[in-house]
Amino acid sequence: MLEQLTDRELQVLGLVAAGRRNREIAEVLNVTIKTVEFHLSNILGKLNAQSRTEAVTRAWQVGMLRLNAS
Repeated sequence: MLEQLTDRELQVLGLVAAGRRNREIAEVLNVTIKTVEFHLSNILGKLNAQSRTEAVTRAWQVGMLRLNAS
């Protein structure tokens, strides 16, 4: 069973899924890059993923993340 992501972690993961880099995510969320890295580390741990791509895929597979076609 995967741990539930926080609202902020879901925001970060959504931006990762949209192809944003850490610096861009930090700018959008008005936080530091270190904060983004912290959230990504938590996301990878909670989803038992080894990469950003794997995290996005797992979250999508279990319905935590919706991907837009646009």
